[in-house]
Amino acid sequence: MNLDVASKPTLASYNIRPDAFDPKRPGPPNALQTAKDRDDALLAVLDRHCEVVDGKMKVRDFKGAVTLLRRSQTLVRTHDTGSDMVRVLASAGLRLQLCVALSQMGRHGPALQEAEGAKEQLEELWVALTGTAMDMAMAEAGGDPNKIHPVLRAHIVRPPRWLERALCCSVQARLCVAMEMEFLLSNDELQNQRSTLPPIASPSAPASPSAPASPASASPKSPKPPASPKSPASPDKGRLTLEEAIEAEEAEEADAPEVGLPLAKFSELQQMHQLYQEARFLAERLLPKGHQLQLDADKAAERALSRWENPPDLKELRGKQLRALRAIKALDSLEDPNAKAAKAKAKAEAKAEAKAEAAKAEAAALPEDERPENSAAQEHPEEATQADGEADNGDTAEANNWDDFLPRLPSMLLGKGRRKLLSAKTLPSLSLSAGDLGDETVPDVSERRATDSNTHGDWVRRAPPGDVFYRSLPWSFGVEKPKRRRSVKGRRKATTSETTAGESDPFKDWAKEFMHLENMTLFQRKLRTLEGINSLHTDMKIETKRFRQFMQDLVAYGGEDQERLMNNRILYTEAGMKALRQGQQRNEALRR
Repeated sequence: MNLDVASKPTLASYNIRPDAFDPKRPGPPNALQTAKDRDDALLAVLDRHCEVVDGKMKVRDFKGAVTLLRRSQTLVRTHDTGSDMVRVLASAGLRLQLCVALSQMGRHGPALQEAEGAKEQLEELWVALTGTAMDMAMAEAGGDPNKIHPVLRAHIVRPPRWLERALCCSVQARLCVAMEMEFLLSNDELQNQRSTLPPIASPSAPASPSAPASPASASPKSPKPPASPKSPASPDKGRLTLEEAIEAEEAEEADAPEVGLPLAKFSELQQMHQLYQEARFLAERLLPKGHQLQLDADKAAERALSRWENPPDLKELRGKQLRALRAIKALDSLEDPNAKAAKAKAKAEAKAEAKAEAAKAEAAALPEDERPENSAAQEHPEEATQADGEADNGDTAEANNWDDFLPRLPSMLLGKGRRKLLSAKTLPSLSLSAGDLGDETVPDVSERRATDSNTHGDWVRRAPPGDVFYRSLPWSFGVEKPKRRRSVKGRRKATTSETTAGESDPFKDWAKEFMHLENMTLFQRKLRTLEGINSLHTDMKIETKRFRQFMQDLVAYGGEDQERLMNNRILYTEAGMKALRQGQQRNEALRR
């Protein structure tokens, strides 16, 4: 895959030309605009990917962050760059970002694998660079300067701009590996291994001035014995007797590892100690003085040492969490029973009043001959209210269900199964108005419930055959839209389109719709640079002058030129030519 300046991933945006662009005061260009080669462009695009990933993780969208990082890894693998080292560095940086995302998701096992993979890739990078430096020195000493690959030789002679990035990634990879190993280490194992761990010293201390601790010095089977009068230092051996000197040599031989045998394997805590020491050593010796990563490495090592010396009591933490949960549940359960009963009673009374008003409105809307004979509830609404209140006082769940049932009543009445049960005799007359009834209990039209008797859909169904106006109304006025039966072929096509839409890759869809640099017009290409924008301003001024001159000439020429302009408009447009040909054919047909 060839990566050009115009490529960008999904959900990413580059500040190529902002909306508030001022040619007189241009802002600072971004990294992608200042990229000098394909390597810099690749690293700039990946930096933008990491910014998008950081935004996704801040909003807890870990799945989207991991997906974007996987796509970025595919982009790095297929990128046609001039150097394989840049590809290795980009892949290691993405694996570190993936380690962070997986760690925040709680998947510390895969996160540790990604961090170790990034550390191995960066070590291979340093081996290639240092080995190339040694080969170059040997080739120059032997008089053969063309022995090394020209790309590697250029990296050694002229250090690349991404060298500091590689150093930072090496330090961060060690810190990430140590942190993920600590997540996977239990508290009991940490306490068992704490006795074999030496204290973490500063890289500038005289104890380890040149390199981190060796496996022999940190091995649990070979601890360094403290100085004592029986085993003094080597400069004082001349003062000892022969027997004391022999005993001191035997003690040193017993403490030293046996020659020819493998060293003892590091424990997890010793490996973490070694990684922190290496990170601090690299940051102290290779990065510039006062670099932020030096402070981060020192702070991470100090915090790790404090955690190892004073581990948290997990039982105490779990007890605090359980006590907090119990307190929250107790507060939720503490509620005044009188307040609960009063609330249920108020709900029941409001429900009964709503039922009574609805029954009154329905009875008043019906004609006199169709009104129900038993109107005891209308004559004594207070008794009905009390009865309903007593019935609903202890059952608030049914009241809530009734509240949910009322809004769905119109659609249920107009449903497929209920439509046959409704007859035209039971519906109110559409021509009857509230003024003709003479009853003050009839509610306003805006207050009436939306049933099938007062909707536009009902008017359309009951309109006479010649009433074009009501039959021309759209179905949006009705409650329910008519359902059309699909053929078997249409159903299969709909199901296949749904399955294909769910499996589509948004990155491929974006790649089809995105306009690359080679597909841009000259106008779009000019908009990408400041010189192009200035040239477009000049062209616009010239075209404005030409248009003004043309309008002045048009006014000066008069009527004949107006007709000439109209003729040109007809002749030199597709629709005008079509209309002209149709007119000519019509004239010929009339002549015949």
